[in-house]
Amino acid sequence: MTNSNEEYDLNELNAMLDVNIEDNDNEPKEEDKPESKSNKQMSEFQKTLELLYSELEKAKAESKEKQLHAKELKDEIINMMNDKGLDEVIINGLDSVVLLSITYPEKEALDKKSLAQALGISQKDLSKPEVIISLTKEGKITTDMIDKFTIIEERMQFSAQDYNPDED
Repeated sequence: MTNSNEEYDLNELNAMLDVNIEDNDNEPKEEDKPESKSNKQMSEFQKTLELLYSELEKAKAESKEKQLHAKELKDEIINMMNDKGLDEVIINGLDSVVLLSITYPEKEALDKKSLAQALGISQKDLSKPEVIISLTKEGKITTDMIDKFTIIEERMQFSAQDYNPDED
């Protein structure tokens, strides 16, 4: 090692550190015993797994950060469109013209909380199919009751799609 700038890979460095001092006895050395080699392999295996797991956790954290950032950007676009009172905007995207739109689709949904209160049972029980079947057989749940507790939900939905004026 005359030059301090010499580079070694990890295996070469390990080989340099693995110095055997000759003893005069014929007993196998600790590192030559099968269980010691197994422990060394297991230790290397565990270290590799720990390194890979560490990388996995970092990647997941970065992914969550990117998802959060994307959500923040989307919310900002929605707020800007709402501030201007616009439901649709056509913009230049990365590779094409893009239609940004905000819609409010309506969806029928059963108000399980109110239905459960009217039946005098817990909302959790109302989520069990066997309970619904039993209450229906007993005549406690009727089509009139379902109609009474069906509500219309309106949810805001944002979309960004390639714009093709020929489709209009």
